[in-house]
Amino acid sequence: MKGMKVGSWDIKYCDLDGDGKQKEIGSGTYDQNGIKIGKWIELDEGFKKDKQVTLSGEYNMKGQKIGRWNILTLNYSNQLCGCINFDENGNKIYKTENKSIIFVGQFRNNAKIDRWDTLYKYNEKEYIKIGGGIYNQVEIKVGKWIEMDVGFKKVKQVTYKGEYNINGMKVGRWNINFAYLEKDEYKEIGGGSYDQEENKIGKWIELDEEFDQQKQITYNGEYFMKGIKIGRWDINYCDLNGDGTYKLIGGGQYDQKGIKIGKWAELDKEFNQSKNITYNGEYSSKGIKIGLWDINYCDRDGDGKYKLIGGGSFNQEGTKIGRWTELNGIFSKYYQFTQSGEYNKKGKKIGVWIEMDIKNNKKHGKKKYDY
Repeated sequence: MKGMKVGSWDIKYCDLDGDGKQKEIGSGTYDQNGIKIGKWIELDEGFKKDKQVTLSGEYNMKGQKIGRWNILTLNYSNQLCGCINFDENGNKIYKTENKSIIFVGQFRNNAKIDRWDTLYKYNEKEYIKIGGGIYNQVEIKVGKWIEMDVGFKKVKQVTYKGEYNINGMKVGRWNINFAYLEKDEYKEIGGGSYDQEENKIGKWIELDEEFDQQKQITYNGEYFMKGIKIGRWDINYCDLNGDGTYKLIGGGQYDQKGIKIGKWAELDKEFNQSKNITYNGEYSSKGIKIGLWDINYCDRDGDGKYKLIGGGSFNQEGTKIGRWTELNGIFSKYYQFTQSGEYNKKGKKIGVWIEMDIKNNKKHGKKKYDY
């Protein structure tokens, strides 16, 4: 048929920053119906100057990708940096998502073996090694490793350094390291120990789940048997406008079962450089918020002190009751709005709730709820 690709086709590329010559970087075959078949090396969908990535694998007779497809980067000497697997129907099983990270190593019988290095894309042309370790013959991590955080990115350059036993379990001391800027020296900011069953034990300094440059929060305390938090745990924060040290801003007590009890100072879930909000109150012996809880805010551009801006009471079942002043859902130093009103005994808002602009001490609006 006219206009249909058939037979062997080559893919060539000219790097204008190189010698200016076109070089073959891929190839493959079309059948008589213009369908890709057999072995192919083709370009990644987003192939460009700073992302010279190709994929190598096989098409079945229906033009579907099958089996293992290797991901190669021309920017780094055509090294293997990942793989994609397809089932017999051409459905994708796995794909490397983080385009700034590549993994360099070798396979044997489709299993990672020996030394693998983790490389981070520092700029358009340069990768820097940030970690790696050894796989045994059945793709189990063993010995000393430096691993990147699952959310590793420019503003969250966090790695973990420690050791795996012969069964692929983390054991002994693992350090948590952080580099504030690219190419900065990684500094230890946390860590702790694992037992032989990979349970955290003893004293630990852990990072907040959303830790990054703007939210440098750590939790310091102790683990009991089977990774249960016990005793006093402190919450520390490194203010970007401060002296670079971590300072106590919250915390409280866990019982022998890992349940929060007694007085606590907790951080807002969205706590960061522009939303310095803490909640201060008490937990019952059952781990339920009870009694009066205060909401405090620190304006880092002001005097740096926490001030009461809201709060209210919980009953013995942990339900909000009575008069409350709460934060607007998008509260920040640029949008300091609160809402004040009343909860009934069932924890339902009732009557008129007033919204205030507390930064300018002005009423902003109101909303009425049914009784």
